[in-house]
Amino acid sequence: MRGAPAGPPAPGASEILHELQVHQVELEMQNEELLRAQAALEEARDLYSEVFHFAPVGYLILSSQGLLVDANLSGAALLGVERTKLIGRPFLTLLGQDERERWNLLFPTLIRRGEWLSLRLALLRSDGSTLHARLACEGQGTRSGLPVVRVVVTD
Repeated sequence: MRGAPAGPPAPGASEILHELQVHQVELEMQNEELLRAQAALEEARDLYSEVFHFAPVGYLILSSQGLLVDANLSGAALLGVERTKLIGRPFLTLLGQDERERWNLLFPTLIRRGEWLSLRLALLRSDGSTLHARLACEGQGTRSGLPVVRVVVTD
C-alpha cells in the first residue's frame, strides 16, 4: 500500500530555534524604534504644552457649540478664573448681554467660513470687572476630529 507523497521533511529543533531567534531580534529592533518614536512624541507634546500654557497671550479653544475646550494659563489669568473652571463652560458666560448678541452673529460665520476674524469684546472677569480685549479668532482648527475655534486674547 502506498502512502501520501512525502513532503519536505519537518524542520528540526535547531532550525526552529534559529527562526525564533531571528524573529526575536526583529521584534527587539521594532521595539527600540517604537521607544524612540514614543520619546520623540513625548518631547513634542511637552514642547507644545510649554508653548501653549506659558504663552504671554491668552489662548482659548472653543467647540463648535461655543464651549471652552481648553484655555492656557494666560487666558485664565486674564479672565481671573482658574483654568480648570473654564473647561466645559459656555464662552457666552464670559460676555455681557450686548456682546453676546454680537458674538452670536459672528460665531456661526467663524465655524462655517473658517477664516480669521479680529474684534474687540468686553469680557467679564470673575471679580465682576470688565476686560476690554482684542480677540483674534480662527475657525479652521480641529481637535479629536471635531471642528474648533481658536481664540487669541490680548488686553
